Amino acid sequence: ISALVPLLTAGSGMAATIVVNTAAPTGPGSITSALYFAQPGDTIELIPGLGAISLDAPLTVVTPVAIKATGSTIRGDRSGNIFSIDVAPEAGEVVLE
Repeated sequence: ISALVPLLTAGSGMAATIVVNTAAPTGPGSITSALYFAQPGDTIELIPGLGAISLDAPLTVVTPVAIKATGSTIRGDRSGNIFSIDVAPEAGEVVLE
């Protein structure tokens, strides 16, 4: 169901909260999926106690979003990179909490 949230709110002009409910780095309910569907101003929230998400590649962020990872860990790829942020300064901020 969480994967449907961004589809239901896209284009509504209202910020949405997209829930990450799996520690898998890709697939439905993943942080990669959440970043793909996120619209400017959305919040991506990892469920508390999700555990560690181990990445094979850095997460690409192209939309100004807030990422809340209370009680969870995101481990970088082999080079240690976690995020590749490509958001124009005038578009807004990427906030990590």
